Order: sequence, then C-alpha cells, then structure tokens
Amino acid sequence: MTAPPEPNLELEKRLSRKLLDVLIRAGMVFALVVLCYQVFAPFVSLMAWALILAVALHPLHQKLARRMGAWRRRCWCWPAWC
Repeated sequence: MTAPPEPNLELEKRLSRKLLDVLIRAGMVFALVVLCYQVFAPFVSLMAWALILAVALHPLHQKLARRMGAWRRRCWCWPAWC
C-alpha cells in the first residue's frame, strides 16, 4: 500500500488567503449595496413615476421635435419655457 500524499501547506495557505480575500470583497460589496439602497429607498417611488412619465411622454416629445424643425436641439427644454 502507498502512503497518502502529504498535504501541500503552502498551497493551502494561498488558497485560504484568496478565499478570505474574495469573502471580504463580497461582504464589502454587499454592505455597499445595502447602504445605497438605504439612501435611495425614499426616492424609489419618485424614480418609478419619472420613468413612467418619460415613457408616456416620449411620443409627444418626438412630435414637438419634428414640428420645431430648426429648434429641434432646444426641444428637450420645452417644459422649462411654460
């Protein structure tokens, strides 16, 4: 019978360090995501309404851009003129 191979301690140290490094980075990314969510949570409903209005008013914006012709570049600021 052959003896079992001896464990390579250097390889195990490197692998455990890399695993620890990956786990620390994943934990930091998770913490950053949680903090970002806490900051933006009050504005989620506002951002959803902004998205709904942007999609709903896009055809109107295209019609205005066609009608304005030479002023086409300024059509994006039309609501500010009212």
